Amino acid sequence: MSDILIIGGGVVGVTAAYFLAEAGVNVTLVEKGEIAAGSSYGNAGLICPGYSDPVPMPGVLTQGMKWMLDAESPFYIKPRLSPDLAAWLWRFQQYCN
Repeated sequence: MSDILIIGGGVVGVTAAYFLAEAGVNVTLVEKGEIAAGSSYGNAGLICPGYSDPVPMPGVLTQGMKWMLDAESPFYIKPRLSPDLAAWLWRFQQYCN
């Protein structure tokens, strides 16, 4: 009898099973097909500039204000008078340190 049942033999499932087994846990991994043959085989990763650096980082507000004026930028918010948007921007800037 296993301590842990992992469903899915993709990258995450296999990695979790490996490290749990290394820690002495009795693991059973269930996969309907071949290991790492589903989306782990063909998703090619996720490339997104927003994920390469933390968004709330120093200098992002200055850059963001410039980008807000460019509809083609990676960070475009349609300029408008909105109390909700102003409140969100205020909270966001508090984490930009």
